Amino acid sequence: MSQNHIEKETDRRFAAQKWVLYLLLSFIYIGFICSQVENIQALFIHNDALLEMLKIPIIMAVYVVPILFILYLYLFIRTLLRRGRRYKRISFKAIFIIASLSIIIYITAYQSTEMVTFGAYTIKEKFEEYRRYYVKIENKKLNVSFNEFQLVEENKTYIIQYAWNQRTPEKGRLQTIEQTND
Repeated sequence: MSQNHIEKETDRRFAAQKWVLYLLLSFIYIGFICSQVENIQALFIHNDALLEMLKIPIIMAVYVVPILFILYLYLFIRTLLRRGRRYKRISFKAIFIIASLSIIIYITAYQSTEMVTFGAYTIKEKFEEYRRYYVKIENKKLNVSFNEFQLVEENKTYIIQYAWNQRTPEKGRLQTIEQTND
């Protein structure tokens, strides 16, 4: 094989590697954005079809990303073996990709530990801290809106649904509250 043919083959593999990388990143970013939009419940109060349509890119990303990642690694290794290490510096694109993927992984890992609890609870205390409003139930401090803060009464039982994270179990965010018939 001539040197010219080897260089053309290497350039073709490098172009394919770039194309697969862009496709891989597109699936990752679109899947992540759709999963974040899916968490905004106010958008889907009257439109379940839109919620179902958002699941399509997420499901596609779950199945396609591992395949594209393996293909990218294969092309990367083949190109690296042919070219050797010609590049000494890291480009802005590489820094952006690494940083954004790190942020996506962090956010996904944090959200995977979120929990929702539902039950009848007695409001032990309500208070304001740094212009934020809280109610205390059991050993949790729940963030509430100003209106909810004004309406609830201490030492009264309510049916409450709240979200909290396993990494910060003492804090939470009130989702729904309903007065009991006591």
